[in-house]
Amino acid sequence: MTQQYDLVVIGTGTGASVAADRCRAAGWRVAVIDHLPFGGTCALRGCDPKKVLVGAAEAIDHVRRMRLHGVAGGEPAIAWDELMRFKRSFTEPVPAIKQESFAKKGIDTYHGRAKFCGPRSVEVEGRVLEGRFVLIAVGAVPMRLGMAGEEHIVTSTEFLELERLPKRIVLLGGGFIAAEFANIAAQARAQVTVIEQMDRMLAPFDPDLVGWLMEKFHDIGIAPPKGRRASLQHDARKSAVLAVAAGGYVRRPQRSAAPRQRLLLPAPNMRYRLIGAGGGFRGDQPVYRGTRPSPTSSKKSETATAVARDRQASTGTSFEMSDCSRTPRTRADDPSATFAAEERQP
Repeated sequence: MTQQYDLVVIGTGTGASVAADRCRAAGWRVAVIDHLPFGGTCALRGCDPKKVLVGAAEAIDHVRRMRLHGVAGGEPAIAWDELMRFKRSFTEPVPAIKQESFAKKGIDTYHGRAKFCGPRSVEVEGRVLEGRFVLIAVGAVPMRLGMAGEEHIVTSTEFLELERLPKRIVLLGGGFIAAEFANIAAQARAQVTVIEQMDRMLAPFDPDLVGWLMEKFHDIGIAPPKGRRASLQHDARKSAVLAVAAGGYVRRPQRSAAPRQRLLLPAPNMRYRLIGAGGGFRGDQPVYRGTRPSPTSSKKSETATAVARDRQASTGTSFEMSDCSRTPRTRADDPSATFAAEERQP
């Protein structure tokens, strides 16, 4: 039996929730769908948990800088396991709170993967939902790098769930999330190396400000990027992953307890600039994500082709019209998949 709605929303993150709430407040019948825990990237796997870790790193840095200026005592340190428990105290309640919030507002909820089976029809867990409007608010996922050894990489999601911080970490990409993760790890006394194929980290940002930041990075032991491309190798004998840059091996990450543990992290900017801020690794060519912000100009220039390429590179799922027996293509299954609307763009 087909359920009728005014609006069907795929996703339960901030954008999806705002749209669902406002349309429901206007008297529409609304349904939301998500195959992941309700709450979206920001609340569960992105901004909010990252801020908890950043706050700890800033506290450690502040205490160290106040030494000999009125602050005394032993060397401050991050207790990673306690910090992660504190982080989970914020993230773990979110899905239940979201579910309850939707229910109180009269928004129907569905758990499962959404699949289009008509222009306005979506199937989820054997049920067909038909809406006057269907909103796709699924966010973005880290793009595939197209480089040797990619299977050994973990993403920002796994970093924010690490039960134990490795003693050595290599970050692939030099954007602002890489900078944040590098600082967090370094303040926790990990040995951090950044690999970025451009001349410096944070390429779209003011070079003088970035220069001061790089001096600070040097002071806390972060190995700066030197315009290196990388490939990855797995050493089964030592249960480790090696990052291989153009100039040879870079720092070896800490040996893991089992060969399955992966210790190299791409640092994605979840707002489409997925491999560093302005550049990344994809074969032998730099990859740029849409308009690169300029510190001296507010000019923006995005063509339809750039937008299509941006979405194609950064979106994890491409939905296609089909009968309900077919499944959607995913970026992992088919790197060439695009939205039908994008394929029609010039």
